[in-house]
Amino acid sequence: MKASDYFKQACKENGMEGGAMNFDPPTAGKVIKRYQELMRAAGYCPSSERLLTDCICESEADHMTYKISEIMQVLKLNEAATRKLLIDAGANLAELDQDPSEAVTKEDVIALWHDRADTREGRLLADLLRGS
Repeated sequence: MKASDYFKQACKENGMEGGAMNFDPPTAGKVIKRYQELMRAAGYCPSSERLLTDCICESEADHMTYKISEIMQVLKLNEAATRKLLIDAGANLAELDQDPSEAVTKEDVIALWHDRADTREGRLLADLLRGS
């Protein structure tokens, strides 16, 4: 099975038809935990958790982007702090640049959400990703 198949299985086991995950933090946490269990049982290295982001983004037809300023506004953080969080989650950004209009991919925002899922930032990013 592919990594996306394990992700879909984890979604279905948590009551999400069609293997699509919502961004409700408690449910998303259960899906992520089950996904990681399935991946480990299949022999994938625990560091392959970045594959979760690939699974979520796999079906994205459009390559949506967000401006750093949008993320700053949602998180109520300055640009330097926002860039640091994004970089720590794997985004390919220059940490010292100062350009709030710079675009980041939806994949980068999902990776940040995954990295911060059980925090205030994670809940705020879930709302952004849901389009709330």
